[in-house]
Amino acid sequence: MEREKNWKKVLYINQCFPDNYVQTSFLHEMEKNVNIKTYQYWNIVKETGMITQQLCSVCLFVVLFIYMDSGLLDPNYLILILVCIVLVCYASRSIIEKKGKYKGRDIQTMLIFLTLAFGLSPVLQTLTETISTDTIYAMTIKVTFIECISICICLPSL
Repeated sequence: MEREKNWKKVLYINQCFPDNYVQTSFLHEMEKNVNIKTYQYWNIVKETGMITQQLCSVCLFVVLFIYMDSGLLDPNYLILILVCIVLVCYASRSIIEKKGKYKGRDIQTMLIFLTLAFGLSPVLQTLTETISTDTIYAMTIKVTFIECISICICLPSL
């Protein structure tokens, strides 16, 4: 007992105790897992899916860009496929949710975006004809990188 009273928990002072000396009250004072945070499995799976979805959309953009750049995919055909996919997804969402109050506003928003996109596409095509290919590649890489680092991942579990 006398030996424990003289021992101090200080590393830089020479004491007459061996280096591996431990006081008897050590295990009683030790705290285990003080700052541990538990996670729910399905919440983590959902949030991982959100991150994976963002990364897959970036990869899909890169693949579509490469296919259109090499001439293997016609942009008009791509737009037709995307419009069909959007319509099928919107119809299935409407059937599942059965909410009719937003349909008019959703259709109005869709028509505004389609009108602007198709109305401005000749102007944008004319403006971008003078841009060199390496500038387009650089801008694509830059915007893709910015998209990857600026994804807003608001995960409640973390």
